[in-house]
Amino acid sequence: MGIETKLIGPNLDDVAPWKKLLLATNPVAGLRFESNMAYYYGPVMSDKSTPFADYERRFAELVGNIEPGQYGKFRGRLVCRLDADQFAAKRAEYDTLGANFSRAVEVGDTIDETVVLRLRGTEVELVMEKSAFFPS
Repeated sequence: MGIETKLIGPNLDDVAPWKKLLLATNPVAGLRFESNMAYYYGPVMSDKSTPFADYERRFAELVGNIEPGQYGKFRGRLVCRLDADQFAAKRAEYDTLGANFSRAVEVGDTIDETVVLRLRGTEVELVMEKSAFFPS
């Protein structure tokens, strides 16, 4: 997201629905009025997708629209909705586990079952439909 100041005209019906949501939920966003014209200022949605935005979309679609810290069900297991910091830590853990797993496969090491279980468990916690390391 970036910051934008944009003329939206004298009619507040010209405000895009996502901007109305940001106005209602974000203290940084707002409207400024000058000479019978309204200007929106605040965060804007970006076409560029982030891993956390993808996670939030998947979570809402597959588990439900609940608040961070609350639990829902995915693949028969309870999963906690993560906030951005928790997601970053869990994703880093997943990437590290996956790198270790891939390295073990490349050199032909014996793969401990706990590594596979931790990877699969982390995929469920991240509400991943497809694994980055295992065949579907």
